[in-house]
Amino acid sequence: MKIAVFAPREYGGTGLYRQYLPHEKLAEWGHKILFTDSLDVTAYEGFDIFMASKSWFVHANDLVRQLKKKGMITIIDFDDYWVLPPSHLLYHDYRKNNTVKLLTDGLKLYDYVTCTTPLLQSEISKLNPNVEIFENAIDPKNPQFRVSEEKTPGVDFGWIGGHCHEADLSILGSTPRRLHGDFTISLFGYESESGVYDRFANILSGNKYLVPDKFFLYGKAPARKYTQFYNQIDVALAPLVSDHFNSMKSELKMVEAGFMRRAIVVSNCYPYKYIINGKNCLVAEHKQHWAKRMQRLIDNPSQVDDLAGELYESVRVKYDMEVVTRRREQWYETLRPL
Repeated sequence: MKIAVFAPREYGGTGLYRQYLPHEKLAEWGHKILFTDSLDVTAYEGFDIFMASKSWFVHANDLVRQLKKKGMITIIDFDDYWVLPPSHLLYHDYRKNNTVKLLTDGLKLYDYVTCTTPLLQSEISKLNPNVEIFENAIDPKNPQFRVSEEKTPGVDFGWIGGHCHEADLSILGSTPRRLHGDFTISLFGYESESGVYDRFANILSGNKYLVPDKFFLYGKAPARKYTQFYNQIDVALAPLVSDHFNSMKSELKMVEAGFMRRAIVVSNCYPYKYIINGKNCLVAEHKQHWAKRMQRLIDNPSQVDDLAGELYESVRVKYDMEVVTRRREQWYETLRPL
């Protein structure tokens, strides 16, 4: 197959997991893959499939219409829902720029859609019935997923995420102030120029209650390196507001933690319910549970390794990049222009 991936640049987890990693794997298997940001229709001569992400597709709409006329198969990837809750950092930008209409028009324009989970697939199918699920997956052979077995005393907790999670992190509220014993909490991805990360730091430090010896800040890392942050913690924290928008997200945080052999504490909601099985993580039902779950691990550090091992077993096959990409390859081969 000859596949053109419209990717103006590597951008966070979306570009990495949804465009670059799976198509780099296809290239390893002998398929011709072009990563490009060209809007010139002649750049795509001889290719069978044009694939774009929801993050950048608007720039390519006119190009896609031309490619469709030439009989090229077009695919758009959606990794989350298009209607934001009012608490979302980008809510007002979406309203100002009429982004919801742009996104839904894109779903209708492309021949096929790929997405991450059954719940998101169900929503997308209302606008485009030709939608297929390919989970966010990990390639354990890739250096960025190299696991370190080095351990330090105590239990090191950490939050690794993007800038649109203030409402989710706020779930932790007074949690840091209720913990005691040998532990640390770290915030990864800090950007000094972004005020939102200062608010994240206030939440995770208990409004500086844990400073200076129990709370640590780490700066932003490139898309291909941030997963190494997991080697600096024992337990990942994944608070998530239970709402319609978040339920459409992927279970990536549990997948990353599992492949990196780290334990995780999660909110009891989708998308994490796709993986939660009663023994592979600790689940916080509501705000008051977070301190209890974290304190349990501080008091019983041997449970951290047990949870990490169970989580790895839960994700190591279904979410392996080779497994998921083989399915993607087989699906691509069945596609025809619409």
